[in-house]
Amino acid sequence: MYWAHNPAFRKVKSGELRECILKLVGNVNKSVK
Repeated sequence: MYWAHNPAFRKVKSGELRECILKLVGNVNKSVK
């Protein structure tokens, strides 16, 4: 995953990062439906 190599994302807390991923996945699921 590209964001794993991004220093900015390394600074983000794992909880916040997981929340962002869940939002992205949710948006993708909505667009697929």
